[in-house]
Amino acid sequence: MQHALYTAWKNRELCIVTQHQKQSVIAPVLADALGIVSYVPQHADTDIFGTFSSERMRQHDALTTARKKGEWAKNEFHASLVIASEGSFGPDPVIPYVPANEEWLVFTDFEYDFECVVRSITHQTNFAAQVIHQPHELDEFCERVQFPSHAIILRPDVNTYDDMIKGIHHQNELHEHADILFEKFGRLYAETDMRAMHNPTRMQHIKQLTHDLVKRLQHACTQCGYPGYGVTHTEKGLPCSICQMPSKYVKTHVYSCTNCAYTERVMYPNGKETIDPMYCMFCNP
Repeated sequence: MQHALYTAWKNRELCIVTQHQKQSVIAPVLADALGIVSYVPQHADTDIFGTFSSERMRQHDALTTARKKGEWAKNEFHASLVIASEGSFGPDPVIPYVPANEEWLVFTDFEYDFECVVRSITHQTNFAAQVIHQPHELDEFCERVQFPSHAIILRPDVNTYDDMIKGIHHQNELHEHADILFEKFGRLYAETDMRAMHNPTRMQHIKQLTHDLVKRLQHACTQCGYPGYGVTHTEKGLPCSICQMPSKYVKTHVYSCTNCAYTERVMYPNGKETIDPMYCMFCNP
């Protein structure tokens, strides 16, 4: 039997907390699947929670930040149904030196005290940064990070935010600002612009995660029928096929219901009971 929450969401107004056009991929998916009508509040300056270019540091982890965005939308715009997104970029937590994009979506119905959280990590990202000393190095960097379809940021140095230019998509603009920085500082710092509207690869990741959210919302608890039943945390320790020592790879998915607290553990969720020794910290330190 379908829970009453599904009916409560249909034709509800959903506040998408973004200033980076994420509604372009989030809103259609939720409208098609759940009949939810979405809007973006005007003057929603989400940069107050931190920027990817670090001139304003994020004060909390990605999940906490996404939740704080939702609370902010409730208080600032009187929204009762909210979705907030937050991403982060850096080395993969399991495979060092491989850049990864982690994304979170937090769907909150404050009227019914309901929250659904989904998370995804992908290596499909152009995330990169480099100190540039010569124009040809900048051209090579741009080719590597899929410029001009993906924007870049130029500034004088890693921790220098004056003279920073964001959202560069055009060759003429790129070389104009690069020439100024080269002349003024003798070098520049180039980085990928990871804001969603300037990064199609990240936007695609957010779209896929929204589909994951829909699946989660449509997955009802087998005990009480409450929506949002799914993986709430994982347990690592998948053993090495040779030495049998535990690894950093996931061994178990734990499914939980936020309503009745029913819990289910599913071992070997990725279809593998061991890892290759090349990934073992004991066989291949």
